[in-house]
Amino acid sequence: MASAKTDFTSVNFCTCQILSATGLPLVSEFNHIMQIPAEDPLPSNARLIGTPAMGDIASAGLKTVGVHRTPQEFVEAAITAKHPGVATDQMPGPMLDAVQFCLNHSVSQVAQRRSEVAVEETLRECMSQGRREILRHKKMLLFKELLVEACSQDVCLSDDTCDDFDLTGKLLASNHFDQRSASQLPTEALRSVANRAREVLLASVKSSGDQEIDRGVLQATMKERDQGFVKGPISADVVPDGTNRLQSQSRKLCSDSVEMVTLHGVDHIACLGSALLQAVWSETTPSGLVAKCWDIAPAYKQVPLSEEAYEKDSYIVIYNPETQQQEVFKQAVLPCGPIASVMAFLRCVIGIWHIGSSLLKLTWTSYFDGFLSLAPHCLARHTDLCISTFFHLLGWQLSEDKWVPMLSVAKFLEPSLISVRVQLEPWKSATLRAEDTN
Repeated sequence: MASAKTDFTSVNFCTCQILSATGLPLVSEFNHIMQIPAEDPLPSNARLIGTPAMGDIASAGLKTVGVHRTPQEFVEAAITAKHPGVATDQMPGPMLDAVQFCLNHSVSQVAQRRSEVAVEETLRECMSQGRREILRHKKMLLFKELLVEACSQDVCLSDDTCDDFDLTGKLLASNHFDQRSASQLPTEALRSVANRAREVLLASVKSSGDQEIDRGVLQATMKERDQGFVKGPISADVVPDGTNRLQSQSRKLCSDSVEMVTLHGVDHIACLGSALLQAVWSETTPSGLVAKCWDIAPAYKQVPLSEEAYEKDSYIVIYNPETQQQEVFKQAVLPCGPIASVMAFLRCVIGIWHIGSSLLKLTWTSYFDGFLSLAPHCLARHTDLCISTFFHLLGWQLSEDKWVPMLSVAKFLEPSLISVRVQLEPWKSATLRAEDTN
């Protein structure tokens, strides 16, 4: 019998026959079974058995005997049955793989694996190593299914996120925002400009004159390299022709959108709060409202560039104060600043907001990487759990410094753009205050 505790990392040879799934030995005891006259002596290497061979009928004048194999015959039969072996030889391949995976991984890793859909892995296998690494936590097929179920107009968002977020040329339409005319610099012309300006652009990167700032830029770049967001430094000689460097002066020339972005602002917050307050006030026992802000972090760095953008348009140059030289790096994710990056990221944000509003019936707004949720106090804990789980299932990382309960006061929106403090007064006053704190 095999031990209940089996070592899958070593080869343990069995001293007895391994039983099959039916409990019968894989190598039968007898070479053959036969019936002989009852008065005849037993043949050599045979023993008497009480049951006739299948298909035979017991007879008072006959006896049934089983003839054992010779040692050589038994060895040949055992080899044919794949003896000797280990206890796990009887386990089907998928069963053994499952056991080994559970033994070699933590409980949380096993649970996460079981939560993943196999087709997500198949989707990632078609990606390059860089995009696969950036999207390793994202459930892109789940995202796509939810967009379809929520009747989003941006049904291509999931596919575009996996493959098609470029930095140059005419940007892909989301069909969510209002249309506008596009008049960007043609990509071919941009490439020719980049070729002629290569040496000028490289030479223009110098010290800021402040060593603390120079060191800060270098440290930030090295940190992003360690996180897999940028690669390098690389030699400027290997940068291909037609490469566009992301200089602040030329970002608007890289691409143009066929849509005009509209964002949720203070008016949306006020209207949402007013509608909820009216609903709460009409209740027999009002519970008041609470608010919370969720921030996606690091925002743009959760979305990869397309292969063409990575090979042609992802190069940046910084000044290294330690070597006092310019150094070139490649970005694997959306860079902050270009129109194309803003449009791509906002499509993702609006897609998440649309699913939450349409399917989960979340009463929330979005603004760049921030989501503000308002909810009755009685639903606060459930809303908090629901939104946190929603982001976790989709694979979007949230800022840890916003992991606080839903409260009557919340600060929302980017401080560099506009900062709003939402204060919900006690329910008796039915008041929501949205104040610009800048």
